Formats: sequence, C-alpha cells, structure tokens
Amino acid sequence: MKICPKCNGTNPDQAEFCRLCGAKLQYNLTIKCPHCGRLCSLDRKRCPNCGTQLPTINGKPKLKLLSPHSWLGNKKLLIKFGAALVIIAGILSVIGVLSNSTYIFHASAGRKIQISYQDQHHQTIRNEYYDVRTKNRNYANYFGGKHSYWHQQRVFNSTAYYYGTGKQGYRNLWRTRHGKVLARYRLSQRAGARENVTLIKRAPRQTIRLVSSERNQMKFLDQYNDSGTCHYPGRRDLRYYQLRTFTQY
Repeated sequence: MKICPKCNGTNPDQAEFCRLCGAKLQYNLTIKCPHCGRLCSLDRKRCPNCGTQLPTINGKPKLKLLSPHSWLGNKKLLIKFGAALVIIAGILSVIGVLSNSTYIFHASAGRKIQISYQDQHHQTIRNEYYDVRTKNRNYANYFGGKHSYWHQQRVFNSTAYYYGTGKQGYRNLWRTRHGKVLARYRLSQRAGARENVTLIKRAPRQTIRLVSSERNQMKFLDQYNDSGTCHYPGRRDLRYYQLRTFTQY
C-alpha cells in the first residue's frame, strides 16, 4: 500500500499516481518503530517485533517522506559522508598550500650513515662510515623565500665526520667517548635538472661523486637510503654505491 505524500490518501502498491488528488507517488512510505527501529507497514498500530505503539499524528500514522533504503534518510551515513568531505577538503587544502609555497626541508639535523662502494657486479668492496651534520639548522631561512640560498643554488651543504672503513670504522662511529674522527669533509647535495648528485669533498682536487638513482629533487634531499653510480678518485673498480642511514637525530 502506498500513501500519497500530498493528501495522505491510500493507494495500491502498483499505483503510480494518487487516485484521490492525482499527485505522483514517488515514495513507498513506512513507519519506523521508535524502540527497536524496525520498519513496519502503514496498516499496523503496534510494532510486530517489540509491541511498541507506533507514532501517529491526529490518529494517522507519522509518515516518512523518504524510502527506508534511501541514503538521504540515513543520518549516520550522512554524518560519515560529511566527515569524509571535510577530510578530503583538508587534504586538498594542504596539497594546495604545499604546491604553492616554499619547500621546507624535513630531514634531521644529523645522521649516521654507511656508504658501501660496489664493483661492476654490485659486489661490496669498501664500506665507509660518516656522521653527517647540517651546517644550517634553520631550514625555514635556508629554503624559505624565492631569494633563499636553496632557490638560487639548489645545493644543501653538510659536514661529514669520517670514522674510517670496515669493522673498525663501524665501531668508531658508535663510540660515544673514544670514537675517533679521522677526518672532516664537506658533503653537498646538489639537485639538478637531469641528475641529483652527492659530493664528498676530501681535498681541493679529490671529490667523491655519487649520482643518485632518485630523480625527484625533494625526495632526493629527504632520502635516507639511496643508491646509484659513483666516481671514486683513484678507484676505477668502484662503480656503484649504496647509502644507508643508521639513525637520525
């Protein structure tokens, strides 16, 4: 049985228009039990599930103007849908701000790393250990604004404290009191249009050049585990490298 939402007249289930006023019957209306939530037919005065008296207005059933299967009649679903829209709007806002503002470097102020140098068959030949510390901890000033050092040079400089090679270098790296620093080098991360390069400058004419396999400039700067090809002065047998970060602080 269908109830006309305009005149409240009763109509057969197969009717498309009200036989009393001619209004289109768009909804198959039911009564919802206020106690157990069961949907009941309009000819019932009490819920067949729990026996609760069904709501009425002036002796007539209190009708729902929406189908029980319509998502517009589900308050919980509407709340979830609204929350999802708010979250999506927030994410889009953050993406818009980041895409239209200056990138801020998120890497830690220091990190302990291992650089493994490999031959043409990707077999590790040499392991070197460094404690890398940034020279400029104020990343907002370093990267902020169109006239910042990063926008002009596309270079991020750090100091690399060298602790040696092999097992001895690994032990020195983790010694808090007697870990001996063998040398101090300049480490530069250069982001270019075609390749991203890490340079370890040991002497005026001796620089280890590490060409990263990471093409994205921003990911390259935040990269804690990197790999690629290398150019090690005086060692033609070293063709590739793998950079591994032990810890950041």
